Amino acid sequence: MAEYVFALLTEAAVESIASENAARFAAMESAYDNVSKKLEELRQEANQARQSEITTELIDLITGAEALNNG
Repeated sequence: MAEYVFALLTEAAVESIASENAARFAAMESAYDNVSKKLEELRQEANQARQSEITTELIDLITGAEALNNG
């Protein structure tokens, strides 16, 4: 009888540890997904900012060239 109780308690402990590890894994996977999404958003914002800066510089160059041609 003692062996049976010991086996039940051991099984419960193993299942508890497995459940805790599964929960940790799910939390880490969710965190990884969130970081990946945020990183992609930041890359898109950086690319938009860079493109905007390039567009502004091109407009300045074109405006300056037009001013030189007309002046």
